[in-house]
Amino acid sequence: MKIFGQRYPVLFIFSAILFNTDQLIAMEPFRFTQVLDIALASDSNLGGAEQNANILSDRFVSIDARLSMPAELAFNKAFFWELAASHRAYELTKKLNRSELSAAIIYRWQDRFSYRAPWYQVLLNGQWWDVAEDQRDSYVYTLQAMANARLTTKISWVLGWEYKQRDSDASVFDTEQNRLFLNIDYRLRGGPTFYGGGSYIDGHSLTTVQSVLCNGQEVTANYDFNVDIDAVGLDQAFSEDYCGIWISFRLPSDTYTSTLGVNYPLGHNTALDFSWLYVDVTAQGIQYQRQIIQMNFIKTF
Repeated sequence: MKIFGQRYPVLFIFSAILFNTDQLIAMEPFRFTQVLDIALASDSNLGGAEQNANILSDRFVSIDARLSMPAELAFNKAFFWELAASHRAYELTKKLNRSELSAAIIYRWQDRFSYRAPWYQVLLNGQWWDVAEDQRDSYVYTLQAMANARLTTKISWVLGWEYKQRDSDASVFDTEQNRLFLNIDYRLRGGPTFYGGGSYIDGHSLTTVQSVLCNGQEVTANYDFNVDIDAVGLDQAFSEDYCGIWISFRLPSDTYTSTLGVNYPLGHNTALDFSWLYVDVTAQGIQYQRQIIQMNFIKTF
């Protein structure tokens, strides 16, 4: 069931309320945090396919610029307003290149003041995707609630729930997902932070397969998941960047993810981050795995 209805500038409505609150306007001067994130990554299964003949891998580079402004209500509670712009470019699959604009409102608070007392956070985020292939242009809405706290001077945890809804120009790419996640950080004083986590996602997944081969012959494989599809459509991005004709399916699925990584500081406001993401998707008649290896250069201003 969709939480967000027709496309509308939900975040701008919330931001108007936020910035017209007398208590917040009175808090001057405003403080801004700017973050630049440049990433290089490889994706082992770009289309989420099960059969080897349909599996396509690719590499991409992305750049993300983010501006965050806190508005403190008290020593233990604050609003954050965040704007971001990013671009992702693939080496081979050019039609998946996309630019993004996003805006988020975050409310963060702590019920009691102690070293191990958890912080709570609620986030509302809206994104606009401008993809090289127009049928994938999307509005993406995210609602998230989470808690995080220290276990020791070195170990901290994050536990949360997230709802994500994507509305695209082609209905096959309209998706809904509910995600539960847990992350653990282990921070060495003056050194790197090691982290790991896992999540369970209940909702839609996408898989893209070739229906007509490069020689014009139709594929005769019997895709067992046909009986359980929510939507199907021509995938124009894959069909233009690769030979043959490709189609995408939207399937209800169970997805499990695991993440391992290390964040190594290069200075007070600069870091290198290396991460590995493993994804396992199971739907009726199909199961596939996907791995993304990524390196990020992160600079805070």
